[in-house]
Amino acid sequence: MPWVVVKFIDTNEVEAVPTCWLVGEKKDVVVWPQNFSKIQMQQALKKEICPEEHWEEYNVKKLGPREYDTFATACAKATKGCVTSEVESVLPEKRIRTKKTYSSSENEISSEDLSPPVAFQTGSKSYKQVEKNAKARKALQPFKKTQAKCVNSPENLGYDDVETATEPEVMRSNAGLAALEVFTAAAPEEFQKKCLQLLVKNKKLITDCDENVSELSRKVDELKEMLSVLMGNREQDTASDKTLTDIFINEFPVKSFEELEAIEKKLQRDDVANYITDSLYRIGGRDYKDCIRRFLKKMMADSVAAHYSLQGHKKKKIFSSTKMFAVITGAVLKCDKNVQLKNIEIIVSQWLAKAPERLKKIETQTDDPDD
Repeated sequence: MPWVVVKFIDTNEVEAVPTCWLVGEKKDVVVWPQNFSKIQMQQALKKEICPEEHWEEYNVKKLGPREYDTFATACAKATKGCVTSEVESVLPEKRIRTKKTYSSSENEISSEDLSPPVAFQTGSKSYKQVEKNAKARKALQPFKKTQAKCVNSPENLGYDDVETATEPEVMRSNAGLAALEVFTAAAPEEFQKKCLQLLVKNKKLITDCDENVSELSRKVDELKEMLSVLMGNREQDTASDKTLTDIFINEFPVKSFEELEAIEKKLQRDDVANYITDSLYRIGGRDYKDCIRRFLKKMMADSVAAHYSLQGHKKKKIFSSTKMFAVITGAVLKCDKNVQLKNIEIIVSQWLAKAPERLKKIETQTDDPDD
């Protein structure tokens, strides 16, 4: 459905609206939604939503007779309609310059015709540059007449005959020498001063380059030291990881009180405790109960567990105060964050209490292998 450009009579606002929003016999009334945000209004105009009954009516005037197939074209015309009521008007054609006609009298010349062009008027930058170039060419004219007498003549360039030297080579050498002689002859003191300034400037640049090179060398040395430190730390970390792996694989489960005491000392280090916790977490289980049983079986043998209880009942040793219990608790909480500490203590206490029964069962199976 096409769009048209209309002007609201009451507010003098110009807008592109769908033709389905125009009502009335002369299509001079538009229905307009209320309480729409700017984005909603833009979408409504673009998608040409159907008018609703509660929309208000406004008197409008169509700008231009045309209807536009795209919303973008209608918006462009509406923008133009803010300036002029003729949205279909085109830009005026370029002005065609007419040739100047001169009078028959050749002596009648106005003062305007004698004025210099705009680009070369006195005071403009281009005029000054032209004037400067003219002075330079004027200074070089005496030397162009005596090119054969210059130091860089064809004979001095290594040519036995003048005809063997090409003209561009002679011109380039003599022109450069002539310019240098003009400068030195006009102001020898100024030339020496300029040379000294250039020498001082070059020396300063060389000094700055040396300082920059020294600074870069210093930074490279620092980076080498940092890299060596990082490589050393990496080797230490690799060795530490290997040591922790050996502890977890070779020193568990503990089978005596001496081994348990040695493990307790090692678990006082945070890195060892964290590594053992992560290793137990990777063992896992079906639920937190299965996890606790698997962790305890990995950590200590039944021969040691039989002498422990959670709180030291029946004159047994207290297991809840050991680092091993703390590590097991941390691993269980990583497996199941919702489990309560009380439930962990119950399962640990039951597992420790049944350690003697497991020992007797193992002894019975050893005595009677046929069973």
